[in-house]
Amino acid sequence: MNTATAQTKFEPVAGWAKLPMGVTFRGDATSVAVDSKDNVYVFNRGTEPIAVFDTDGNFLRGMGHGEFVRPHGIEIDADDNLYLVDDNGHIVQKRTNDGELIFTIGTKGEPCEWQSGGMFNRPTDIAIHPVTGELFVSDGYGNSRIHKFDPDGNHIKSWGESGTDPGQFSLPHNVSMMGTDRIVVADRENFRLQVFTTDGEFVEQIHIH
Repeated sequence: MNTATAQTKFEPVAGWAKLPMGVTFRGDATSVAVDSKDNVYVFNRGTEPIAVFDTDGNFLRGMGHGEFVRPHGIEIDADDNLYLVDDNGHIVQKRTNDGELIFTIGTKGEPCEWQSGGMFNRPTDIAIHPVTGELFVSDGYGNSRIHKFDPDGNHIKSWGESGTDPGQFSLPHNVSMMGTDRIVVADRENFRLQVFTTDGEFVEQIHIH
């Protein structure tokens, strides 16, 4: 599969993840992130929600057993802290590389009202600003918002609403940084990518269907 440019090529490696006996993804490995040592973290819905592998696919450790409702998104910052999005838990957590909890945004098991704009109703993904450390959360299955937080998890602002116009969303499913001044949102049910400034100003949309 070629993506981005003709020089960028990715190919699947069958059997890469060497799971020990009793450890399984149960069919749903939902997101992947890589730390500064090139260890691979797979957020999944199996026996070890945070499964860590080396570059050769050897299993290093598992974390988070029984602590998540429905793992969805993972990101790792420059200090190798983990950011974990639990969509049916309605929370976002920051943890150390060893799994120690630093903070939680939202209240586990207590979603905001459907499409109310609060935090959260089945959030999906998180992006981290590479300079400021600000956080951007896509929310999600039961909301149509992007929420912006400071590095300590304090809410700064939110934008978006349900709909099909520019700046509106129908299931914002993923969010990523583009450099230092743009974020891109995968607006799944509208079959498009939307680009915003980091302050939430609409820049452009790219239809993919």
